[in-house]
Amino acid sequence: MAEREEVPDASVVICTYNRVAGLEVVLDALERQAGVERYRWEVLVVDNNSSDGTRALVERRMAKGPLALRYSFEGIQGKSRAMNRGIAETRAPIVVFTDDDVTIPAGWLAALLAPFDDPECAGVGGAVKARWEVAVPRWASESEPYRMMGGIVQYSNPAEFGPVVAPPIGANCAYRREMFRKHGVFRLDLGHSGSLPIPGEDIEFGLRLLHAGEKLIFSRAAEVLHPVTPARLNRSYFQRWYFQRGRLEPFLAEYELPPGIPRIAGIPRYLFRELPVWAARWLTTFEPRGRFYYKLRTCMAAGAIREFYRWRSGRAA
Repeated sequence: MAEREEVPDASVVICTYNRVAGLEVVLDALERQAGVERYRWEVLVVDNNSSDGTRALVERRMAKGPLALRYSFEGIQGKSRAMNRGIAETRAPIVVFTDDDVTIPAGWLAALLAPFDDPECAGVGGAVKARWEVAVPRWASESEPYRMMGGIVQYSNPAEFGPVVAPPIGANCAYRREMFRKHGVFRLDLGHSGSLPIPGEDIEFGLRLLHAGEKLIFSRAAEVLHPVTPARLNRSYFQRWYFQRGRLEPFLAEYELPPGIPRIAGIPRYLFRELPVWAARWLTTFEPRGRFYYKLRTCMAAGAIREFYRWRSGRAA
């Protein structure tokens, strides 16, 4: 009788679309992971319909080792679909997610897995720091009070280690498989897909767990660097991203808004106060970073109003 295949302790899932060069760098970094000798772990690349040689790269590396590497194909475009495919095709009790364009230090995986020694730990969010590939424009900021989301991907916490303040993000997180059985997988109506995606499938899932009382831990030691690319570093991109991020708000409302919050035509009343406040600050602020930040907040409030109204009209399931 053939021996039963050994189930790894952790599966690292990388969802990728037409980034073969970045993917190879990430796989190189995973080959150099240190301090993980006590774990059996594998890497699963989920190809989300790439046309750039992604499959050939993975199969070539599968043949030569040294990673325990597997390939999966998800033909329907969408980050959430690809992540869910990764969940379905792994059996490890811990599922790790990272991106195909990040810089991963040698101690990353060990630091991300260590918190699971606590049996109450349901998930871990590792720190994400921006890695600038171009000079920082005068209108952009990665720090408070004008810290920008979107193309400047970041995730942090006040403490070096401890309960999360905000949900982990998909570029650097891990969850017990049991969480997907208990609380479901990533929503297919969120995430990168199509020309006007609503970001936040990772945020919504993390809030779902926190709302259910699950314990999520932040680890600064498990830090990765996320590139700030020239392609995204323009004002139009950020304005579109913030509008779409505003559209995420109805999806998060059951976790973040108190029951019975006053509404007008299905839209939380506070948004009608916020929109003119942000717009006024945008029009009266002349410091470049502040002015653009307030414009982005105006875009975000407008997106939230639009989507809440659509939900009122029967969009929500």
